[in-house]
Amino acid sequence: MKYYEGLREELETEFIRQDKDGIIRKLSEVINSLLEEKPKTADSLSIASEIMYFTIYHIDHGKSMLEKIFQMYTKGYQCLFEFQSSMQIATWLVMLRDGLYTQLEEREQDAKQIVVTTVQNYIKKHVRERISLSETAEVFHLSPSYLSTLFARYSEYGFNDYVNRTKIDVSKDLLVERQLKIYEIAEYLGFKNAFYFNRVFKKMEGISPSEYALREMMESA
Repeated sequence: MKYYEGLREELETEFIRQDKDGIIRKLSEVINSLLEEKPKTADSLSIASEIMYFTIYHIDHGKSMLEKIFQMYTKGYQCLFEFQSSMQIATWLVMLRDGLYTQLEEREQDAKQIVVTTVQNYIKKHVRERISLSETAEVFHLSPSYLSTLFARYSEYGFNDYVNRTKIDVSKDLLVERQLKIYEIAEYLGFKNAFYFNRVFKKMEGISPSEYALREMMESA
């Protein structure tokens, strides 16, 4: 089991860090070693049992993940202890690796979506302010490029377009319900000036603020 001893500490470190890519990479190395070295069944079982332990005790909700991965077996993930060959145990490890990848990937995506939703709520709350990518990223302790990438992937709009979309949606209510003037809305929503507000509105809606207000007034008459 010398080949495993060299990997053991690195593997456990990846589990402790809950590093998806690191876990998958090290598990693949263990599996390849088992297939190449063909150790005794007892040795293979010892290795797999320890990896099971890493999963349960180092990964958040690790036991639930194991149960989901091996739900097709009557004894669940403990079917491991019924296997009679190193090949069967290696197959168990392959299922574990692939299942962990899927579930950790889903968790990672969910976490990123939560970040985007949280930032979107921040934008809505601060809609009257001039909101920049760099300043918002600093608030959430993220790099501007990373935050921009998150919005590109997990939001209908990129960061700047989302800010403008949010402001324009508010402006439409101000135009129709409160009948504010263009320059008043521009100032209220933190646009540089009325000209810039007018340009952004037309880009988003296809018509100018004045045309929008007139259309809404005629439709409600």
